[in-house]
Amino acid sequence: MNLPVRSHAAAPRLGMVSQLLRRQASAPATPPAAPPFQTGDRLHLQAPSQLFRSSPAVPVSLPGLAPAPALSVPVNGQPAAQLQALGQKYGVARQAGESLRQYESKVIKAIVRHKAREHGIPERIALGIAANESGFRMWKDTGSAEVLQGRNVRDGVLKSTDWGVMQINDKAHPRAFPRVQNDLEYNIDYGLSYLARQRSRVRGSLGLGLGDWDRTVASYNLGHDPKTARALSIAQRYVGKVAQRAAQV
Repeated sequence: MNLPVRSHAAAPRLGMVSQLLRRQASAPATPPAAPPFQTGDRLHLQAPSQLFRSSPAVPVSLPGLAPAPALSVPVNGQPAAQLQALGQKYGVARQAGESLRQYESKVIKAIVRHKAREHGIPERIALGIAANESGFRMWKDTGSAEVLQGRNVRDGVLKSTDWGVMQINDKAHPRAFPRVQNDLEYNIDYGLSYLARQRSRVRGSLGLGLGDWDRTVASYNLGHDPKTARALSIAQRYVGKVAQRAAQV
């Protein structure tokens, strides 16, 4: 049997392949290239100070409800706190040894003068009304914070109550409550704003000492222009007292 003769030409080529394989095996491994970074996958991290920053409060408005007026002093039922804040606001200092009741009178007079100017009311008339209504008092007792009250009783039945410095009637002015019972400044402002409104409708002299403010002042007490004999009698007593008090302050 004749055997085929092997060719020796391929031997060198196989030796080269073996050398290449050995070189690759001994070379350090190269990590595969990372895919390009996609900006759509980026996380935007905030600084810690930003993470804990509180969002500004958004005011809530309820339909049918008007926003409450901002209060400039603490209205917490405590006379001392209100008087101290109002004294600072209206430039009234409490003197050494001065009682809270004395200080209350000074603060009230300062507020009445200021609000009278705001509403275009002569100071002496505004002071005369406040003096006649309450004697420049908001509280019956500043220690217990009991608000000064004037009870209107007819045939043994309580019909209404007047409150505070300007003796605001809870039946005639229900929308002013309960704030006028607790807020000294508001009590005065409400009373004098009411007087200013009456002035736009009612004026004229009754010969009682306040000129053409006679009827205006009478209407503060009555709620209307005095025309009947009974109303004129009440007006004469009321305006006469206010004129007397106005001359004393």
